[in-house]
Amino acid sequence: MSEATLGKFDKFYGADDSTITAEKKPLVKQALKRKFYAAYDDAEGKKLDANGQLESLRRNFTNININGIIATQDEIAQLTRAQEVLKAEYQAMFGEPMNTSRD
Repeated sequence: MSEATLGKFDKFYGADDSTITAEKKPLVKQALKRKFYAAYDDAEGKKLDANGQLESLRRNFTNININGIIATQDEIAQLTRAQEVLKAEYQAMFGEPMNTSRD
């Protein structure tokens, strides 16, 4: 029976650890990549929310909250830095740049 027609039981029954590990590698790599992209997208969503909050704070002319504006700007800057760290870690982990374009 060829390798392509073997079922999972036949393929892995009695297999050594290196065979099982080799089969898991693409799945683990894909799961890790998804986690990096999820973290990046989460930071992007939080930045969008913070930008909306910043605009709201800036429009409140009668009771302006300068400290709130500063804190929100700091939060946006921190999220941007976190995204840069994620991209650098992704590059180090997978040897390829993280594709963050929305095209």
